[in-house]
Amino acid sequence: MGYTEFLLNDEEDYDNLIQNSCGPDANARRFFINTSNVNPEMYVLYKCFESSSQCVGDPHSYVSSTTFPFLGETLYDEFDLFGDFSVSASCGEYSIDNLNVNTNDMYFNNNQFFIANPHKNINSFELYEKNGELIDSYEVDYEVKSIYSINNYILAGTENGCYITLLEGDGISDDEDSKLLIAEGSTIYDIYFNEGKLILSTGIGGIIVYDWDGNSMNINENLRIYSSYAYTARIINDVYFIATKDGLEIYNIEE
Repeated sequence: MGYTEFLLNDEEDYDNLIQNSCGPDANARRFFINTSNVNPEMYVLYKCFESSSQCVGDPHSYVSSTTFPFLGETLYDEFDLFGDFSVSASCGEYSIDNLNVNTNDMYFNNNQFFIANPHKNINSFELYEKNGELIDSYEVDYEVKSIYSINNYILAGTENGCYITLLEGDGISDDEDSKLLIAEGSTIYDIYFNEGKLILSTGIGGIIVYDWDGNSMNINENLRIYSSYAYTARIINDVYFIATKDGLEIYNIEE
């Protein structure tokens, strides 16, 4: 298998299609692409650090939206129409401001934002309307490292396991019977669900895989893969791809 190497220098002229910032001197850390609209939107979690020249005295995080120009039937049609992405996309139609600089993760589902650890010195996860209005907040005992949502459930990965909580009515359920803690004792750096498998990436503990339908509290541990230090993982046709401290590791698990 071959590959093409691109070197950018004074003699080369390539369009930069991906440089776009919806704020001053900020670092993009997480993003989600919503392709359900005619004009696809990207929601980005930015971090503005004290070391930044424009954020001195005011370190913070925020979520901002970027709207792509119309590209035809799919996001990938006639990609060259992007041109200079920094001017062909608009910023800020939807935003969430005044988040803690140590906000760890962001996810978007059912026209709602899910934010992990949004406030300083408070371990919590929050649910926001698409327009940035706070819907509900839930405090936990440990720092929230990752966040995910599927159907009517929110999953919050903490320094001591993963909370699965039912979304009920206009917010987060207060019923203790609608909450479940799994992988207790593990730090959950990433959460992913696909093909009936819930995958938790636990750093030094590798990954933990559960059988789950995404619609109930019935969940069973299926296997553990003791990879190198695991940051994130995905599954395609029973093949697990794990991003680790020692590089990408691939495991073929036959049922």
